[in-house]
Amino acid sequence: MAIDKKNRSILVLGMAIFAMLFGAGNLLLPPHLGFVAGKDWFLSYSGFSIMGVFAPLLAVWAVLYSGSYFTDLGKRANKTVGYILATIIVLCIGPLIAIPRTGAFVYETAVLPLNPEAQNVWALVLFFAGVLTLSFSYDKTIKIIGRYMAPALILLLAVFIALGLFSSGGGNQQSMTNAFSTGFIEGYNTLDVLGAVIFAVILISGAKNRGYTDEFSKKEVVFKSSILSAVLMLIFYGGLFLLGSLTNMESSAGLSNFLVSIAQNMLNGNGIYLLTILAILTGLTTAIALTAAVANFFDRLTNKKMGYAEGVIMCTMISVILAINGVEEITNYAGRILAFVYPITLTLVLTVLLFGRNIVSKIPYLTALIITTGFSIVRLWATISSSTEVSHSLTETLPLYKYQLEWLIPSFIGFWISFFVTRRK
Repeated sequence: MAIDKKNRSILVLGMAIFAMLFGAGNLLLPPHLGFVAGKDWFLSYSGFSIMGVFAPLLAVWAVLYSGSYFTDLGKRANKTVGYILATIIVLCIGPLIAIPRTGAFVYETAVLPLNPEAQNVWALVLFFAGVLTLSFSYDKTIKIIGRYMAPALILLLAVFIALGLFSSGGGNQQSMTNAFSTGFIEGYNTLDVLGAVIFAVILISGAKNRGYTDEFSKKEVVFKSSILSAVLMLIFYGGLFLLGSLTNMESSAGLSNFLVSIAQNMLNGNGIYLLTILAILTGLTTAIALTAAVANFFDRLTNKKMGYAEGVIMCTMISVILAINGVEEITNYAGRILAFVYPITLTLVLTVLLFGRNIVSKIPYLTALIITTGFSIVRLWATISSSTEVSHSLTETLPLYKYQLEWLIPSFIGFWISFFVTRRK
């Protein structure tokens, strides 16, 4: 049975946004978390899915219902604040964290197992040369990823999980006390809320390029595409968590080494070749989309003073340099940055989605952001200070602290107080 044009567009765009979001952290974290959680892998998976699937889905919707670009989201609070926040998000999700981590991931899981003597510099230069080449046309990004790369990624991922489950052993039979909260917090490290804010723009642009220019049809296509992406995420995360829980291995193995060991247990050791292809494809789809989004942002921000091509080149050059640090080091310093950026972004996403249609005043949104920023500064201080007693005493008694959401209730209270105060004036 033939698929009509709209459903075909939803399928292509849904697979594209899935492939863009499914990067290094999405492949590395779930199996390792599943292994650590043992018998409680489903609890960990449930917590992880909230931050790794549903929160990014909300981020896409927040951008969609705010306009067509992610700066429109920040403008609900203040135009200048919107641009500052957008710039911070772009730098984090782009050349500072996500793109170099993707390159390091490809080196550690696709190159090093096959050639232990390979120099990471040359491997990274080669990888990012491919990213640079495939990122030069912004308008073709969604087509390249959605039509060609995403279907291959989905197929390979399904085969990898199936073979892994077939080759797995008894797994870790231990229980985990804080499985749900651990999974929830680790979901931050996928960077997918930040990625979804950025990729929503590419998704909306892709819908428009396919002829869905009126507001209703554009929102329908983007909404359904994002749902499809979320369903795919849930399915593959579940498979990877289960695979990890059934794996027999040393708990001290690093993220990349853990994934490599799973592959080496498949097909008499030949599973490593499958992982090589999967890792390269995973890395390329995410890095291409991120590089294109970063270059497009600075092209618009500077009014073409930094052109799109120059942005692509600068982004890949910075990413090569930082990727040399390796996945573990990048993940470590990323945690400090995310402790500051994530809560602010989530506050904006939630307030816009919940109240954006009825409350147009900017003051409540700005108030909520200011309160959350205060909490973010406290948590950031806790990550860089040798003494965390003061910061912990300020926040650990608040609800949702163990989920790193201690800012949520105070920011919402501040939102409503400022709304009622300004409405009376």
